[in-house]
Amino acid sequence: MSVFPQLLFGPRQVGKSTALILLIKKLLDERRVNPKSIFYFSCDKLADYKELDEILGEYIKFRKANNIASSFIFLDEITYPREWYRALKGRIDKGDFKNDVLVVTGSLSMSAKREIETFPGRRGKGKKFTNATFTFLQICGII
Repeated sequence: MSVFPQLLFGPRQVGKSTALILLIKKLLDERRVNPKSIFYFSCDKLADYKELDEILGEYIKFRKANNIASSFIFLDEITYPREWYRALKGRIDKGDFKNDVLVVTGSLSMSAKREIETFPGRRGKGKKFTNATFTFLQICGII
């Protein structure tokens, strides 16, 4: 199975991070998803793709240690680390996320820098959303 990343980007203060938190709450409260199979990380303090790759590697170790076969991975503010796409591309190509749902958020600069185009053939049925006046949950039909 291939990973299908969901890419949500938009201007500041439109609710991207809040949408992720609400989605996680829904997964925990309504769908009773194992909390250990949900990984949320805000990337705004990371310097580059190497630090992001290290964080992802630690979660993968945790997941293996806890026998978690599939997980929901939410990477908020993915555009902060330099060359962030290198960490994701490498992990996707290795198959590290083959059974996971991967959702990343970032600023509109992702589109301007053409960084999303670094995922040809890796997005599968994944979607790219630009968030302006509605929430991610509305886009996904959750609310």
